Amino acid sequence: MSTLSFAQNQPVIFQLNHANKVISDSKSIPDFTHAEHVSLPNHWTHKAEQFYGSVWYEIEFNNTINTRQQWAIYLPNVNMNAEIWLNDVYLGSGGSMQKPISRYWHSPMIFSFSSSDLKKNNKFFIRVIAYANEFGHLGDIHVGEYGAINSIYSKTIFNTVNIHTISGILAGVYAILMSFVWYKRHDPVFFWGSLICIAWSISSMNFYVINPILGDLYWEKIMLLSMGWIPLLFFFFIRRLNSKPYHHYFDGFILSGAFIINIVMLIISEPHLFLVSRVFHIYSMLWGLTGVFIVFYSWLKYRSSSQFTMMIAFILIAVTGAHDILIQNHIIKTGEAFWLNYSVPIILLLIGYLMVSRFLNAVTKFEKLNHELESRVQLAQRKIQTNYEKIIMLETEQASSNERERIFRNLHDDMGAKLLSLVYKAENDEISTLARSAMNDLRDIVSKKPSQKYTLTELLEDWHHSTQKRCEEAGFILLWQQSLPQNLQLFMKKAQQNLMRVQTESITNILKHSSGKNIKVAILFRFECLIITVSDDGDYSNIEYWQEGRGLSNMRFRVKHLHGKIRWQAGPIKGGFVRWIIPLVKN
Repeated sequence: MSTLSFAQNQPVIFQLNHANKVISDSKSIPDFTHAEHVSLPNHWTHKAEQFYGSVWYEIEFNNTINTRQQWAIYLPNVNMNAEIWLNDVYLGSGGSMQKPISRYWHSPMIFSFSSSDLKKNNKFFIRVIAYANEFGHLGDIHVGEYGAINSIYSKTIFNTVNIHTISGILAGVYAILMSFVWYKRHDPVFFWGSLICIAWSISSMNFYVINPILGDLYWEKIMLLSMGWIPLLFFFFIRRLNSKPYHHYFDGFILSGAFIINIVMLIISEPHLFLVSRVFHIYSMLWGLTGVFIVFYSWLKYRSSSQFTMMIAFILIAVTGAHDILIQNHIIKTGEAFWLNYSVPIILLLIGYLMVSRFLNAVTKFEKLNHELESRVQLAQRKIQTNYEKIIMLETEQASSNERERIFRNLHDDMGAKLLSLVYKAENDEISTLARSAMNDLRDIVSKKPSQKYTLTELLEDWHHSTQKRCEEAGFILLWQQSLPQNLQLFMKKAQQNLMRVQTESITNILKHSSGKNIKVAILFRFECLIITVSDDGDYSNIEYWQEGRGLSNMRFRVKHLHGKIRWQAGPIKGGFVRWIIPLVKN
């Protein structure tokens, strides 16, 4: 039975969708007396001891058109190879019909013939050879003028063969690029992504490699293995993309199961190959679906744009796969185009998008880390510079301290001996007292190291001790009053020196110039300030006529450097005092 389909002003194309079918391994046209009447497309399976089996189809075609144009018969979907006769004329085949046969995996075939070979009542005899128990298929048949038929054939060959050729090449390029990135960065995501592309590139050969170099059985095993590994590799790819760490036992268990099935597939005999391959494909698909669930769960949890993109891509792939399964099992008929062919660019674009996004994120992270590293290096350089300056300052201070100590030792050895001689050889008490005071000052200077640090309490205790000794030697009575809180902070080194010089000079002036015999020292702490008053009962009646000498000038200079104030004043009845106020916060 034939159906005529045509459009106005367009070449006529006949669609043949009924045939008589005979299962036979005969290489010549068999007897169709007891043939089975079937509709096209027709999918066949039967048990056979041989790896391959063949089916013959007889298709009647009544020609009602007289034309001298070249004609053609178009088979849009053949698996795996076919040869055709028009009446008794052999039109040709797709290649070798014996082992190793040429392979057309659901691919189109076209055969041209002369219009002179046509009769009014014609018969096409088509022999289809495929695996004896799997995948034998013949789709609708189209007959018409060669130009119109070839136009349809070109579109179909692009949708079925060319698109897989392009995607296979792109997958191979992707695999090389991702392998290079993985080699440089050791990122497991790129490792699993490259394996997916390798598996996809190999499996796509099933559509465009017609005459494989290997034997039929080994080539089919390679194709079945490569197709089975794709969803399993996607599972590991998704896990690494979600930053799931490698679990030795869990991942090892999954891979071990796959390798065991693969070994069985490689060594098993022909009749059981497809049963074991189904087990492997189901095993792989289950883990692939687990990966899709992980993507969906991650999107619900984190609402990540990359997770959403993956989820949409996998949904599209699932829809195309379901559509093709329904077509292959003759549940729906929407032409004979397989949608899964178009999912290849989706997968490659998905992998490319994820890899580029991950690479850009890594570059951004690297730039951020590099910026942080530069900031840390600059900070470290500043610290090194500061430490270097401190070291230079400490070395300078140490050198200055050593020089001062040398000078102090010389002063002690030279001036000390002379002052001691002056004390004992003085002609009167005044000169003796003055010499003794000078010797005490020298002893005080030499006994203290400039690098030492003292608390305020320690400084005052030291001053109290030295003042008490000096007063006793000079015949003065000392009254010491002190009211200070505990644990006052350390004075800075320069402040220590200035404070001690002021204190020592105030006592020295009284011992040298006062006519009294009593000295009072009062020390208070008020409003974060140190208030020191040194008074005596000498004659201050002509204080307004005093001329400021080097001693008083030095005291005023040192108090100024302490950010304080100093003044001298006579008492209301007799005597007088000197008072200086030092803010501790600034010292």
